[in-house]
Amino acid sequence: MRSVNLWAEVADKVAQIGANAELLVPASRLTTYRLGGPVALVVSITKIEQVIALGSCLTDDMNVVVIGNGSNILISDDGFDGVAVVLNPADDNTLGNMIELTERTAMIDASAGVRLPVLARRSAAIGWSGLEWAVGVPGTLGGAVRMNAGGHGSDMAGTLHDADVVNLRNGRLVRVAKQDLGLRFRGSAITDEMCVVSARCQVTRGSVEKCQEEISAIVGWRRENQPGGQNAGSVFVNPAQSSKSAGALIDEAGLRGTRRGTAEISQKHANFIQADEKTTAADIVALMCDAQETVLARTGTMMYSEIRLLGFTPEISERFQGRHLNDPNVANAEAKLKSLL
Repeated sequence: MRSVNLWAEVADKVAQIGANAELLVPASRLTTYRLGGPVALVVSITKIEQVIALGSCLTDDMNVVVIGNGSNILISDDGFDGVAVVLNPADDNTLGNMIELTERTAMIDASAGVRLPVLARRSAAIGWSGLEWAVGVPGTLGGAVRMNAGGHGSDMAGTLHDADVVNLRNGRLVRVAKQDLGLRFRGSAITDEMCVVSARCQVTRGSVEKCQEEISAIVGWRRENQPGGQNAGSVFVNPAQSSKSAGALIDEAGLRGTRRGTAEISQKHANFIQADEKTTAADIVALMCDAQETVLARTGTMMYSEIRLLGFTPEISERFQGRHLNDPNVANAEAKLKSLL
C-alpha cells in the first residue's frame, strides 16, 4: 500500500474541493459483509460539483472506485490501496423530483446515493408504480444502474430512462440515455472510473393500495426465502448456458451449509454466503472457489460472480469476473460510453 503521507496529501486536496476524506478506513464500515482490510482513502461526496472536481486531486495511477452502499462488494483482507467514493445525499428520505409527463406517466429524478428501498416505498406511497421490485435490493440507485440490479420480474433496464454520469478522471458530466449504458444482466458498460450521480426512472400511475400490497408481498417473500445477517446478496450470476439458477446448481452439488472458517454457504439460500464477526474475506473467496469448481466439475457450467472484488490479485478477480474480459459486445459498449465521457 502507498505511504500514509501520500494519501494524506490527497486527503488535503479533497478537503479543498469541499468533500470529506478519511484515511485507512476499515472495510467493515463500508460493505454489508462488514469485513476486510483498510481502504487507503474514503471520500464522502454530498454535491455533484465535488464529484466533478475529484479528478484534480488524483494521479492517473491511483485506483478509484465508487462503492455506494457496499451491498455488492467484497474487499480483501489486505485492504484496497485506492480511493473509495461514497455518495451521501443530503436527505436520504426524499423521493426525488417528480416529472409528470402525462396524467398516467412520470419520471422520478433522484440522487444516485438514495437507497433503492426508499425510492420503492416512497413512490408506492403516493401511487406511482414501477419501482416496487426494488424494495428488497439493499443498494443505492447509482449502484443499481451500474449493476443493472433487478428482481421479481423487473430490473433497472426495464425502469431506467437515463442517468447523469461523471468521468472521475476528467470531471466530464454527461446525461447518458439508457441504451448507451450497455446494460446487461447484472452489469453495464459503467467502469470504476465513472460515477453515476443521478438517474431518472419511469413510473406509471397506480393505486396506493395495490402498490403497497406488492411491496408487502416482495418483502414477505424475501424474508421467507433469503437470509439476513452479514452477506452481499446473491454471489453468482445465473448462468446463461443453464436452465437452472446458480443457487439451484450449488444446492444440487451438495454445498448448502458448507463452511470455510466461519463463512457458510447459506442453509436458507445456496447462492448466499454468510459471514460473522470472525469471518475473513479469504473465507468468503474460498467458498466461492468451492462452489465454482464443484459446479463446473459436476455440470460443465462455469459460474461467475456479480460481487465486485476489490484489493484481490488479478488471478482471483479475473477468475470470478472473467466472463466479460473477451466479450466484444461488452468491450464495444464500454468503448462507446467512454467516448461520450
